[in-house]
Amino acid sequence: MASNPISGFERGQRIAMPIVITGTVAEYFLPSLLADVAVDVPGVPETSSPSATLVAPWLLVAIRCAATPANLLCADLQCEAALSILTKGAIDIDRLRLAHGALTGLPHASGYRDAIAWVNGRSPEDAKLVPPPSSAIEPLMSDLAVFLARTDVPVWIKQALAYYQLIHIHPFADGNGRLSRLLVAAIGATTSPARLRSMIVALALSVHRKAFTHRFDAMQAGISDAYLRLWRNLDEWACDFSFEVATRERELRTTLSELVGANSAPRLFDLFADGVALTEQKVAATLRWSAKNAPLYFTRLRDAGWANGSAAGFVAEPVRAAQRELVARVVAGSSTILL
Repeated sequence: MASNPISGFERGQRIAMPIVITGTVAEYFLPSLLADVAVDVPGVPETSSPSATLVAPWLLVAIRCAATPANLLCADLQCEAALSILTKGAIDIDRLRLAHGALTGLPHASGYRDAIAWVNGRSPEDAKLVPPPSSAIEPLMSDLAVFLARTDVPVWIKQALAYYQLIHIHPFADGNGRLSRLLVAAIGATTSPARLRSMIVALALSVHRKAFTHRFDAMQAGISDAYLRLWRNLDEWACDFSFEVATRERELRTTLSELVGANSAPRLFDLFADGVALTEQKVAATLRWSAKNAPLYFTRLRDAGWANGSAAGFVAEPVRAAQRELVARVVAGSSTILL
């Protein structure tokens, strides 16, 4: 990779802000615009990753596989709803606002924040970051949407800059970090070869949420080399690892096909990948198994260890075990790059 694959990325502006109550001064950070950034990365192999389905968004699997309170399942479903919105079409301002609404449990699009915000601090004076004033959010988000629509920018650079930009615009009162990670996943979701590795990158970000923050100071000064180099390393690792993940998924799907047949296996795998307890009644109804075939299939699944539990509630331990293993490997593998 060239030492600096982008040009036209200028340092942002810092704007002094008097704090009347305390008589002190804080500084807004106004990030530079992205729409016209020039990108020079020849020969990016965007078609080298495998195409895999992997039903469960892998940035959410860490929550599913961890011993967490049951109410986090709600956050899971909200994240999935938001990701679904982002991947249904071109990512524009309206889609980002709708996704944020779903992410925070709203039945409609979110509005932008209308007050000062700050990150990592007790007040604006000692905060790590004071994002732009609310009056600047609309033009900055419009610029981000134009950048996201560009077709001449490699996926990994688009992810790196969009992630940085959305965090620094901080357009909503809360949930900006979660939305930025979902955006990383969504940017790659429309290109089949990049879909799986984008999910892996997003998962790595979700378990190492502060990994890039020590690079933000240089980015704020307009120096992008180290930040982009780190992101490229993460993307290359995710690309390599995605082959292993895809292979594991194919093995699981093949085994399941041998147990219940090729017609039933894809939908049943979808149910198992959701990570929730199932009942024999629900599975049989969903897959439209006949009264004659259902007992045979459930016997095969239990004997092969694919229906651990009882008829009142069971899970597919091979899928759960694979999810736990892959998440653990994502955490370990990305740690060598990000930490």
